[in-house]
Amino acid sequence: MKKAWLIAIGMTCSASMMAQDLIHAPSLYDISSTRVKKNDFGLSFNLGLEKKIRPGFSIELESELRTQDNSSMIERFMLGAGVNYRLFQTMDKRFSIKSGLGFQYIWRQTASSVEDFDRIREHYTTIQDDDGNDVEALNGFTQRKGYQTTEAYWRNRHRTNLSLTGTFSPSKRWSFSLKETFQYTHYNSTDSIPRMRHNEEYYKWRESGDYWDEEGTQPKYYDANAWAINGDGDFYVNPDAQAVPFDDENKKSPRKKKDKLVLRSKFTVKYNVKGIPLNPYASVDYGVGLNHTANKWKLSVGSEYKINKVHELNLFYRYSSEDDDDDPNGHLIGVGYKFNF
Repeated sequence: MKKAWLIAIGMTCSASMMAQDLIHAPSLYDISSTRVKKNDFGLSFNLGLEKKIRPGFSIELESELRTQDNSSMIERFMLGAGVNYRLFQTMDKRFSIKSGLGFQYIWRQTASSVEDFDRIREHYTTIQDDDGNDVEALNGFTQRKGYQTTEAYWRNRHRTNLSLTGTFSPSKRWSFSLKETFQYTHYNSTDSIPRMRHNEEYYKWRESGDYWDEEGTQPKYYDANAWAINGDGDFYVNPDAQAVPFDDENKKSPRKKKDKLVLRSKFTVKYNVKGIPLNPYASVDYGVGLNHTANKWKLSVGSEYKINKVHELNLFYRYSSEDDDDDPNGHLIGVGYKFNF
């Protein structure tokens, strides 16, 4: 038991050292780009209670505390309850089908975020071409650049799960299961406070003189506060361009209530170690949004440790492929305890 805890601590330190922040730098012509935290690291602590009413039928209670942002902040609290009922089982007990219905109350904190702005607005003027036709020609630019920070905020949600699990056990040691889950989540409305800091810079072409080239497509001359065109025909900014000082702005941004539907498919392989109360396992979980765009993979490895028929421990590592408003992407180490009676 002591050895298992030492392994868990070692895995925690290794994952924390691997977690890094990757910042997406904005391009000059990008509307915006968000500084996304990649490969986050968190911890999950789970408590469970399961009561077998009769063979094939049980009820359970569960709770979870999870951290994120390299385990520096609490991400969410969760309380849940559910029932499980075995629909079918072969005589040799090698194959079974189980149904499940559960409800979860989740109180989740969304971490603060930073969004960079580098917005360019083009201005056009009407000129006449060589044939005397009116055409819209580029006359100048207005640039707005800066960043907006959104403070961390808490949000309540209510989740209902309906699942169907098929399990095949070719031997006493191995078992393979496929679980299909229909997940409905209702998000309550809340408020967050974005803080905007922006700098507006103005660049204009001169409006007189030898303004257009012979084809009437590109400016030929520009003043001191202008965009310029180099020899390759690319735009660049005059370093002496006029700039307006930074302005700060705070505003309340309501987060409206919403509903999300997700279909999850989870395949699990489990092995029972002979002579040792360990059941190591590995799983692949894929979720797709039914009323929104979502494609998320969760890869897990872990082991159950049965102290006796009543007490059971669970230690696992999980990697999530994408960052969304359900949980962040990156690494998660979880420790769980379950009481069976």
